[in-house]
Amino acid sequence: MNFLRKFMGVAKEEPEIASVPSGRFLLTRSPRSPKGAFECLYPDAYASIRGTSTAYYHQLCIQRVAAGADPASSVGGLNGDESDSDDDDDDSIRSNNGADDGPHTSDEWTFTIGDDLGFATFDNDQGYRVISWKDVNGDLGDKFEFIVDPSVDHARVDDFILILFKCLYEATYQESSESIKSLDDTRLATLVSNKPTELIDDPSSILSYLQSSSSSSSANPIYSEQARHW
Repeated sequence: MNFLRKFMGVAKEEPEIASVPSGRFLLTRSPRSPKGAFECLYPDAYASIRGTSTAYYHQLCIQRVAAGADPASSVGGLNGDESDSDDDDDDSIRSNNGADDGPHTSDEWTFTIGDDLGFATFDNDQGYRVISWKDVNGDLGDKFEFIVDPSVDHARVDDFILILFKCLYEATYQESSESIKSLDDTRLATLVSNKPTELIDDPSSILSYLQSSSSSSSANPIYSEQARHW
């Protein structure tokens, strides 16, 4: 999907399709990684889905929320004793997020929604809702996680997840998802995962993982029309 970036853009005025106002943004790693189990990129984060100028393509955007910027964006119980992670140096955030991930700064990461990212949604051991996806330019088994703050309305989170997978459907099949009303829709059966993205440590699985991660969508026509309303 890298070639699409020459044609795709998210204008500042582009409306959000869905959002989750409060959560934590992490980069988690394989248990065998010498870099540690995880890195807290944004202890206070805001997740949104935006349209682009290319039909059937959307972006997942994760933004840092400045301390005290908005009480509604407080991560609350997720912060624990790790609030000092907000002071991480910008150098800890890679300057290029990979061939299939969008650009990012110290305050925002953007990801082109596509099946190469292997999106999954699940509840972690603490009972928090989690949305995870592969870090396609990281080490083997690295993945991103957006952990939803428990204060966020469950219905809002459910709507966000449904729209995420509808966007994934559109990118994968190049057709409208307007008639899809539920994650139980059979058209989403091969796209929706309710378990964590697996961290691969078995060497015998590396080849298949690399083949899966490196596969990209076949060349698709580029449309200039604006993304449709949901």
